[in-house]
Amino acid sequence: MKLGDIKSYEDLSFLKLEKHFNVYETKDGQYFLNLIKTFNVEPPEAFNAEVETYHTITPTDNFYYISYLHYKTIDLWWFICTYNKINNPTVRPEPGTKLRILKINYVAKVLNKYFNDGNGK
Repeated sequence: MKLGDIKSYEDLSFLKLEKHFNVYETKDGQYFLNLIKTFNVEPPEAFNAEVETYHTITPTDNFYYISYLHYKTIDLWWFICTYNKINNPTVRPEPGTKLRILKINYVAKVLNKYFNDGNGK
């Protein structure tokens, strides 16, 4: 079962990673999240301007801001980290670092394919 399948969480946005966490229920009705749940999307080996853009890190950037800037929602911060193989989102990349950003119309396709084709189990 997924967190989004639990009645009290059914309105959780599809964009939020936690909606797709596996949830386990004990015999006494308590829930446990699988926080080790991973989402993996590999960017093309070479930069492709048709589907990607770059974001150059400034000293004040954080992943919420970058997500909002490119996707008009803070909820896809985790996608940016995953796409750029950033394992610790609490550490900001150095200013001047270029992140690859998948264009918004392709993000929806990737998420739908991943979560609806059973890869997110």
